[in-house]
Order: sequence, then structure tokens, then C-alpha cells
Amino acid sequence: MESGPYLYFRWENRSAFRYYAVYLQKDLFNDWCLTRVWGRIDTPLGQIRHTPVDNYGEGLLQIEQIAKIRKRRGYVLR
Repeated sequence: MESGPYLYFRWENRSAFRYYAVYLQKDLFNDWCLTRVWGRIDTPLGQIRHTPVDNYGEGLLQIEQIAKIRKRRGYVLR
């Protein structure tokens, strides 16, 4: 069985009052899942999207791509 640490990252763009978070974790069926959550800071508004990934390594690659996009859009890792 493939395993690795569960990951969590959160980026914020204070000037736009926005946040973006990602979780890489196993689901109930022991499959890896990348969960993305985004919305406005200090409000209940936002969205969530779950994406199955084949393995831990693929999840890490997707998080790296997300991090590049967040940085380009002015988000800072918290």
C-alpha cells in the first residue's frame, strides 16, 4: 500500500480578500484525493472541488502547479 503524509496548504490574497486551500489525503476507499477549497476571507461563501489522483506523487505535481498559479495571481502562502 502506498502512503505518505497528508498535506494542507493555504494561500491568501489580502488585497482581494480571497483564499485558496488544497488538501492531499486519502478518502474512505483508501484512494488519494486532492481537495481544493476557495472563496472570500471571513465569509461562509466559497466552493469546494474533489479530484481523485492516481498516487501521492501525482498529487504533489498538481499542488506544485496550483502553487505557481496562486503566486502569479498575488496569493501568499500562509
